[in-house]
Amino acid sequence: MICNQAGLVARKAGEREVGAAHFVEAIKIARIGDINGAERALSEDERTRIAVHEAGHGLVAALLGTGVLEEVTILPRGGALGVALITKMQASISIARRRCATRFRCCSAGAMPSC
Repeated sequence: MICNQAGLVARKAGEREVGAAHFVEAIKIARIGDINGAERALSEDERTRIAVHEAGHGLVAALLGTGVLEEVTILPRGGALGVALITKMQASISIARRRCATRFRCCSAGAMPSC
């Protein structure tokens, strides 16, 4: 799937060969969705709100140590207007109540600055 997507990314860019940057973008598409054209329809105020919202997720994730903040974007990807890509520190089968509460705080953090 990633190889095919990398080929599509290269073709969309008008290139004849697939390079490392195409694979990186293909992996992003698989994880968080493709960039859609909604960014053109967003006003400056909406972009600012989205940036603050995603920064809230990233900031709380860093403060609570819930995971590694890999990327923050205000480019609409998939069905989202912006994305804060946070990868868990380590996989676990069961999570303690405290860890669950920490993850909830991180997920809800983006909504607080938007209010």
